[in-house]
Amino acid sequence: MFKLFENQKPRKENRYVGEIRATQDGEAISLSTFPDAIIRDGILGGGMAIIPRNGRVVSPVDGTVTTIAKSGHAFCFETSDGIGLLVHIGVDTVVLNGNGFDVLVKEGDYVLAGTPICDVDLALLEARNIPAHTAILLPSHSDVEGAVLGCVQAGVTTVIHYQP
Repeated sequence: MFKLFENQKPRKENRYVGEIRATQDGEAISLSTFPDAIIRDGILGGGMAIIPRNGRVVSPVDGTVTTIAKSGHAFCFETSDGIGLLVHIGVDTVVLNGNGFDVLVKEGDYVLAGTPICDVDLALLEARNIPAHTAILLPSHSDVEGAVLGCVQAGVTTVIHYQP
């Protein structure tokens, strides 16, 4: 009878199906307020950041630790659905050459969200006037959605939804 919609393709559902959890207890913030322009401007991908309350850093996802910076300030993961993820601790923390970072995992480890990956000496960062903000980034995705801004709990609070 009505052929108005006959040639119309079905709509693709825009659902976020992947979840990334908080890496630390603290305050989740938008990347637009991150103190480093490279991260703030999304050059390393979409995501969000956390201003930590303590130095324990946990895995934000179930996945494999693919790369750890020699200085211990950055970790890359591959999730079970094949998404790459970067956790970058602090601003310009590479200059510390590993001082203040106690790495608790190794490359190739499979971890669950909430597994401790690093302990950071926040007092050292503060003494050197280094912001402790931790960025959680999806380098190949700008299609992310911050689920929560404000108070978050490490390994528990979902802070990003993404579409694989």
